[in-house]
Amino acid sequence: MFFLRNMQIDRALKNRWTLLFLAIIIGAGIFLRVYNFVPWLHFEIDQSYDTLIVSRAVDFGIGSLPLMGPTAGGGRALRLGPAFYYLEYASAEIFGNTPPGHAALVLIFSILTLPLFYIFARNYFSVSVSLGLLAIMSSSLYFVLYGRFSWSPNVLPFLALLTFYALLRSAAPLEAQKNCWFLLFVAIGTITTQIHFNAFFILPPTAILFLIFTKTKFNWKTWLAAIPLILVLYSPLIISEIKTNGQDTRYFIDQIKKQGSGTITALDKLTKDVQYSAGEYFLIDTGLDNINVEKEKDAMYLRPSSVINALSVALLLLEIIVLVFNLSRKQDQARKNFLILLAAWFFISCAYFFSISGKELFPRFFLFVSPLPILFLGLLFEKIKPDKNRLLLAAFILFILGLSGSNLLKIKNYFHQLAIASTGDLAAQSKDILPNTARLTLQQEEGIVAYIAARADRNNYPVYLEASHEYGPAIWYLLEKREIEFSGKIKTVSPADFTQGNYFVVAKPADIISNDQNFNILEKRDFGILAVYSVVPKNSEAAKIIMDGQTATDVYLQSQQIDDIYTWDTLLKTKQINPVDYPDENSAGSDN
Repeated sequence: MFFLRNMQIDRALKNRWTLLFLAIIIGAGIFLRVYNFVPWLHFEIDQSYDTLIVSRAVDFGIGSLPLMGPTAGGGRALRLGPAFYYLEYASAEIFGNTPPGHAALVLIFSILTLPLFYIFARNYFSVSVSLGLLAIMSSSLYFVLYGRFSWSPNVLPFLALLTFYALLRSAAPLEAQKNCWFLLFVAIGTITTQIHFNAFFILPPTAILFLIFTKTKFNWKTWLAAIPLILVLYSPLIISEIKTNGQDTRYFIDQIKKQGSGTITALDKLTKDVQYSAGEYFLIDTGLDNINVEKEKDAMYLRPSSVINALSVALLLLEIIVLVFNLSRKQDQARKNFLILLAAWFFISCAYFFSISGKELFPRFFLFVSPLPILFLGLLFEKIKPDKNRLLLAAFILFILGLSGSNLLKIKNYFHQLAIASTGDLAAQSKDILPNTARLTLQQEEGIVAYIAARADRNNYPVYLEASHEYGPAIWYLLEKREIEFSGKIKTVSPADFTQGNYFVVAKPADIISNDQNFNILEKRDFGILAVYSVVPKNSEAAKIIMDGQTATDVYLQSQQIDDIYTWDTLLKTKQINPVDYPDENSAGSDN
């Protein structure tokens, strides 16, 4: 009895230590994700576009929600289902119809990814290894940055883990509710495939391969329930396709044709696939970006390292070998299922990336597979059995601290750039994990908007603004929140008196703006990466340069495209939407 009681006490103490370490690791991850979340929020063209769409539903009723979701293919044409917009709508209703309110959804999902990852990892790994892997994810530069702003692909890590966890449970040998778990997998998976085309193409074949190799079977009632579940969750997109005569399907076919029209050889595509997969996996694990760095002549830019390239490829190959070796060994079915899922997830994603590697592969493309690099590391850690003795445990802890430390140093540097962004010129930044070449924050944009609004309040004249397509729509969104209406909604502008207007040019400090034959600079105000010039046109033709310039920008195009999106209101009112082809080169950005 004494022995049994001591075993129970030891187990309870161990559980307490596990809970303590879990709390510390997850707490640290939460801190990195919420620290200065609002002032440092990334809010540019894609965010303003999605916010405008969802804001209409918040302001005018849920019927204003669209039947189609974010776009893909480099333009505002090809779209998936609207699941992300519906999730963002819930976020805006709960946390406020503001940029941070819309982004709260991504932040919450990013935080929930941490405990979910631990639960997922415990399907195969020991407590020690699972905690170590969680520490890497918690501190990963990749996961932290993509968890701090609103963008449809950013919810994929959470949804991918939740989807595949439900799939694992549906095939677990001792699971009593297999059919319920499978239906949950179908529901979440259907939502996930609406978020990004990478998930749309990778998730279904991964699940099919998993079910085939695990020989999982469900009763006919389960399959019968799964079909209408998919149809209901995809019904908005299906209805939109019916109403627009299959417009999105035609865009989809066009994109498939474009993918197959390249001249790159199969060997080149395979080389690129391996390099990008290894490089992005290494980035997710270490925070060291050696694959996305622009190869500029400027010495300020990081140079790709052949050593890191070779190391990342070697590491990935070693992980694949261990995965295949583990699959060939006899072990209990539950652990075998876990390995089958990892293998299907990985090889299907590699085949997909091979098919699209004729074009540039962006870091966000790997969000759906982002848990894999850390889980693959776990396969290596499990081989050394860190719980076997104190020496191995110490070595394991040091390795985890090294990887986490590498990520934390990168996060510290990134946060430092954001902290000085309002005062320092950070124009010379290399393109990195995020799709930006500068550190423009919501705080800076609100400062710019406050300055413009203050000047406009003096005379109540219209505001005419010339700005880049990257941040121009975001600035106009914030201006309209201050009841300064976009002055380019009428496409042809012919001012009766050009002096009755407030004219501004927003540009980077590196862009030289000076007095010329058209304008005089009234005032210049610096906002870190951006400068705002208050200008006075010398004549009506000079005024029209800015007016026409802003009319042709993505602000006007966004408004037109949003008006043409089919919503539940237009459906119920039987308002006919005339499909409009938006050429990629003129489109207002893209989420996917």
